[in-house]
Amino acid sequence: MIVKFIKIPNGLRWNGKDRLFTYTYFPNGYEIQGIDIANIELDNQIYIICSNDSSIDDITFTNIQDEIDYIYS
Repeated sequence: MIVKFIKIPNGLRWNGKDRLFTYTYFPNGYEIQGIDIANIELDNQIYIICSNDSSIDDITFTNIQDEIDYIYS
């Protein structure tokens, strides 16, 4: 199942809920764990995001770094 994220100002939306970037746990707001997995901090919670099973604004990515770059651009 593909998780469809929507980029919003200062965060992401999915399942009809806006979640905003925070920097409490990660100074950059995220931590890359491998070629396709990262932890991302939103609303002071840590979420796992995987480039293999997600899209941002209907765009898919072949690696997590490209996806993170798009999210934070």
